[in-house]
Amino acid sequence: KSTTKCVLNNQTYKTLQVYCNFLADGGGWTAIQRRLGPDTSFDKTQREFQTYFGKATGSYWLGLSNINVLTNAVPQSLLVILIERKTNSKAYAFYDYFAVSNFKEMYRLHVSGYNRQKALAFGKEAGDGLQVSNGMQFTTKGEDRDWNALKNCAKLANSAWWHRNCTDANLNAEYSLRSSYGKQTLYWRPWKKMAALKSVEMFIRPKQLRLSGPNKKT
Repeated sequence: KSTTKCVLNNQTYKTLQVYCNFLADGGGWTAIQRRLGPDTSFDKTQREFQTYFGKATGSYWLGLSNINVLTNAVPQSLLVILIERKTNSKAYAFYDYFAVSNFKEMYRLHVSGYNRQKALAFGKEAGDGLQVSNGMQFTTKGEDRDWNALKNCAKLANSAWWHRNCTDANLNAEYSLRSSYGKQTLYWRPWKKMAALKSVEMFIRPKQLRLSGPNKKT
């Protein structure tokens, strides 16, 4: 079972329409990003990425400011679910800790504790695609904060992200129907270096969440 009405951002008093997963590993997962098709453009400015855009029933981005509030209220884990376009195969990445800093820090990413065993409990393991992004500020086409001295990685990858030089996980690129890897396609290099992704979902869940019932895959 899933719902599209499950997050109340108490700090800003905004009710957000989001997608929640109640099946994976006991449930309790809130999607901070979904890429299911070309229904929502991710070619946005820094200001637009700070806020929610898209639709919870399809593709959307929760917003950097909202992600900051949720991940700093209580420690969160991260689950990434990937589906390759060509073979329709699915893989998972699990991180014990995920947080995004505030605007003053330009939404710096803090991610650690890649957990291979927990990823394998869901199915195929995708590998650690976020290690290279850890500690980086958020880069957009108009706000270059990566470490690439020659180019803006957001322009190079057509993707606003926590780029270093540039990224192993290109999850905010514009949606493409091509099945092979390209610099501007959705990809997760540690899993399949030459494959493009059909869909991506990023979920967070409080680390100390009490669960009940048997574990289920999603």
